[in-house]
Amino acid sequence: MRKLLISLLCACLSLWSCARQKPAYVFPQSLATNWNLQSQQPFQPSSAPESIRYLTIPKAWTAKYSNGPRSAMITVYETAADAVAFEASQKWRHDKGQMAVNEGSYFVVVESLGSHLAELEIITKAMEASLKSWIK
Repeated sequence: MRKLLISLLCACLSLWSCARQKPAYVFPQSLATNWNLQSQQPFQPSSAPESIRYLTIPKAWTAKYSNGPRSAMITVYETAADAVAFEASQKWRHDKGQMAVNEGSYFVVVESLGSHLAELEIITKAMEASLKSWIK
């Protein structure tokens, strides 16, 4: 009887952990004004910048968007919890042509060296809106 109870408990825990798995983030086909998705791929969290590499980041993805001759690279880090994504945004070392934002348990870095700050902000806000709808 005890073995049956332990087996049932293990099975329930297994099902619960599988049910809690988040699906891979799906990048929108377009962002803001005429920024179109060109490619997307998984990103190794171990390749994250040193300032956030020590955080619990189970999954990450990158996507390239283009708007005519300009391009933007977006990296989405799925963290273990909302607090981890917030900590990543606090630890992030901003460079010129980059903006970062956290939404829920996601931390996002948008890079576009050829864009003006206002345009970079528009892309970042569009990504933030996409994540908000993804989380719901």
